[in-house]
Amino acid sequence: WKDSGLIRQDAEPGIYVYYQYFKIAGDARQYCRRGFICKIRISDWKENIILRHENTMPKSVNEQIDLLAATRLNVSPTHGLYTDETFELEKFMDESMRNPICEAEDYQGTRDVLSVIRDNRIISRFVKLMDDKQIILADGHHRYTGSLGYMQQQKGANAAHTGKEQYNYHLMWLTNTEARNLKILPTHRLINNLAEFDENTILAKIEKY
Repeated sequence: WKDSGLIRQDAEPGIYVYYQYFKIAGDARQYCRRGFICKIRISDWKENIILRHENTMPKSVNEQIDLLAATRLNVSPTHGLYTDETFELEKFMDESMRNPICEAEDYQGTRDVLSVIRDNRIISRFVKLMDDKQIILADGHHRYTGSLGYMQQQKGANAAHTGKEQYNYHLMWLTNTEARNLKILPTHRLINNLAEFDENTILAKIEKY
């Protein structure tokens, strides 16, 4: 892919703005989830910079470490949430979206739009605002934990480790918790083929909730 030019390393710094336009069943309104993609410095869970809400499975984490070792590439950004009541960055993102570089619609009708910010002064505003933020990991616990494990492997094998190597960073899509259009919906599970399962008994037990 590199040899054929399908993927290329950016020649200069950039923050990629990514908007998702979508609808929710039973609601005619169109929502837009706004955020930006950048690389963040990987931190250990105990540092309380990246906050998690799920446990991870070692097998899946190891698969992510193997993928990083084989490709040296974050193939999919995780989804992180930060909080900014002033919405300082949204004005730059909206301005960037006036000139998108990519747009697509999936089978569910979700429209994905991508643009990029190259202005170093604006990028510095993003970096400054995010500098002291905690990030809640909304999605991608195995991918992030894989990046953390890969970094620890590489750090241990590199006697000249400085902390500036690319393995110290992870690709993340960041969205503002203050945005009304965030809309993280529950995942519903179906239960079937359980011996002696009685629906009425279960419904009676959960009725008070």
